[in-house]
Amino acid sequence: MSDTPKTTPKTVGDVMTRKVIVLSVEDNLQKVLEAMDKFHIRHVPVMDGEKLVGIVSQRDMLAMMTTRLNRSDAEVTKEDSFYERTFVINAMTKDPMAVAPETTLKEAAKILLENRFGGLPVVSEGKLVGVITETDLLRVLESIL
Repeated sequence: MSDTPKTTPKTVGDVMTRKVIVLSVEDNLQKVLEAMDKFHIRHVPVMDGEKLVGIVSQRDMLAMMTTRLNRSDAEVTKEDSFYERTFVINAMTKDPMAVAPETTLKEAAKILLENRFGGLPVVSEGKLVGVITETDLLRVLESIL
């Protein structure tokens, strides 16, 4: 047994997910669904070149699906074509709130709770460096308990 005490993570940078799947504003909703399914993720940052311009969440996708279901039968065409011809820019939350790696976990948790977000992009010096999610925070809580 080691005498070295385990340090408790304190900042977003300590626990954030660093390998981030991103989409472009030119991608369609089919690509969003495929990414969420393949990588088991619920939040996908949207980039325009190197700039973070949005985030697409499962909640955003649900809203788009609900909008589609509320259209008349005459407006609904082939099942898959809606997702192929509707683009990320139409579904994403634009200019998403983001945090820095130095943000405390307490502050990140507060932002997630108050805004009912499931995740936040993490930006350093204008560049996307990760995502902090509810799952990341639950892992910290689990390790403490």
